[in-house]
Amino acid sequence: MKMTKQEIKTILQTIDISYQTHFVEDEAIANDWQKDLKNYDFEDVNNKLIEHMKSNFQNIPPKKYYLLNGLYTTKDKEKLKGIKIECDLCKGYFKLEDYDSHRNRCHKIYFIQYNARKYLNQEIDLEKYKRMSDEELNTYHIAMSKKVLNETDDPRLKRNIKHYLEGVKE
Repeated sequence: MKMTKQEIKTILQTIDISYQTHFVEDEAIANDWQKDLKNYDFEDVNNKLIEHMKSNFQNIPPKKYYLLNGLYTTKDKEKLKGIKIECDLCKGYFKLEDYDSHRNRCHKIYFIQYNARKYLNQEIDLEKYKRMSDEELNTYHIAMSKKVLNETDDPRLKRNIKHYLEGVKE
């Protein structure tokens, strides 16, 4: 569903609070964002905003381009409903509307597999992990993330894992 003016205002208020901008107060800026965001789903744009806020170490407000890059308008999403795309990790095919959820799970499984080989010298049963509930998989993923955090010498990987672990609920 297209974003309402209130939902766009919520996006702008989040940016204002997080980055000390004044987008909501500036009518020209608010109208400009309204024009570009109105054809997108609130949840999609809000998720991109959250992603930006989590990964933005310089505390720079997001540009509209960043928030909309890679998103489909509500009209395009309707046209694409039911179309399947290939997962770059497992090579399976999934409906476009289910792909993000699948890709997130798949990434966690392959992260566990790769690091089990690297740090534990073990192979995992991929099918077992694919059958796990989200809660079970998250438990294993968090445990492996902590293991990697303690073992790796890569400062970028350490920073990313610390950031990830700060945002998860155990």
